Amino acid sequence: MEFGQRLLRATFCTRGVLPLWRHIVRTLRFLCTMPMMVEKHIALSNGAKFPMVGFGTWKLPKDTAASMVQTAIEKGYRALDCACDYGNEKEVGSGIAAAIASGTVSREDMFVTSKLWNTYHRPEHVGLAVDRTLSDLGLDYIDLYLIHFPISLAFVPFEKRYPPGMGARPGFQRPEAQHSGTGPLRSTA
Repeated sequence: MEFGQRLLRATFCTRGVLPLWRHIVRTLRFLCTMPMMVEKHIALSNGAKFPMVGFGTWKLPKDTAASMVQTAIEKGYRALDCACDYGNEKEVGSGIAAAIASGTVSREDMFVTSKLWNTYHRPEHVGLAVDRTLSDLGLDYIDLYLIHFPISLAFVPFEKRYPPGMGARPGFQRPEAQHSGTGPLRSTA
């Protein structure tokens, strides 16, 4: 039975949470013992190279985001996943700038993704959101710009709240991630 079939069977056919967690742990142990893939990029139809492993920036605390991004780039990550809703694009941009300034990487070696938040879906707001993302990241371009998820919400001006987040409701407090330092990062090179 192929790995994917085993995973699906175990996920949908187990009873209770404990067997599922045991399976997840076994799967992770299996994946950690696999040798690194020879191909590290997927060639896109426009000739761009999309790295197969990326570094997500969701819930990176603002006070450590720049150093964590710089460390991830130094360890070999070349794809970065960002979004205005994460609230840390300026800090992520600082980490990218530091890695470029140190000579670790050039902008052309990076593949940066960001996302359009739900309050900016109207055509007249998309350009404003892209410009703000580029400004916050300190980049001239982003490689991939996605719709964060396809549920349009009422427009929230930047001056009123940025990032607008799920907290478009009055009284909503966005939870902050807790981080105990720069966690273990492993080289993807």
